[in-house]
Amino acid sequence: MAKKKRASKPVKVQKKGVTPRRRVERAPSVPDVSAAPFPIVAVGASAGGLEAATAFLKALPPRSGMAVVVIQHLAPQHESALTQLLAKATSMLVQEITEGMVVQPNCVYVIPPDKILTIHAGALTLIPRERAPVPHHPIDEFFTALARERKAAAIGVILSGSGSDGTLGLEAIKAEGGVTFAQDPKTAAWSSMPSSAIAAGAVDFVLPPAGIAEELARIGRHP
Repeated sequence: MAKKKRASKPVKVQKKGVTPRRRVERAPSVPDVSAAPFPIVAVGASAGGLEAATAFLKALPPRSGMAVVVIQHLAPQHESALTQLLAKATSMLVQEITEGMVVQPNCVYVIPPDKILTIHAGALTLIPRERAPVPHHPIDEFFTALARERKAAAIGVILSGSGSDGTLGLEAIKAEGGVTFAQDPKTAAWSSMPSSAIAAGAVDFVLPPAGIAEELARIGRHP
């Protein structure tokens, strides 16, 4: 009896010049956070601001991952000791700003007298203060520039002071998705500046200076 031939399996014929496709496993997409800008905390103060800024820096962890820029109303005709005084309150590097200084995390930058401060591409720019008889609002100027520069990574803090400087700047930061703070007026030597910002609805948190630092530390741990 003749044996039955087994049915042969069909053979795939590869066309000339055609490379067979190989299945490629794609890794799941992971957001690149390495390019995310670190937060910059802009602190505005005027009368009574030294005491408040000192309490704030004492309570802020030196390795928060944030940079701090202090904008204080200063007499234009006198040298300022603000940098030296604030350096006693923290182990972070505290330095008076010079033209083109690049902002780095875990450092404190202090505006010099008789200057307007802005920021572009991470570098600080100093502009001579105008002598025209117009209100001098250096806090609004820098806060607004910081909002454009850092968007949601901009943080604004208004401490003790007279007048309303800082209110428009906090509104700009808030509009860009940043976080805004004001010192509790009950704890401020001069309550006008924080009260103005609070009344304008531009403030997310109202806390004493040490409480602001503690909340920033929490944000730094859980951005």
